Amino acid sequence: MSEFETEAIRLDDALAHLPHIDMIKVDIEGGEYQAFLGMEQLLEHNVKCVVFE
Repeated sequence: MSEFETEAIRLDDALAHLPHIDMIKVDIEGGEYQAFLGMEQLLEHNVKCVVFE
């Protein structure tokens, strides 16, 4: 298995300009918890449906 580092941005910051999001799909191999922490505001106000694997 290979590992690498990458920069990330919170979805709350990247998608804050959108008034409504119909669906977000998350498939990030064990990083879901961190992703959900970075989209708390979206989940409270903007997102209709979240799908994750």
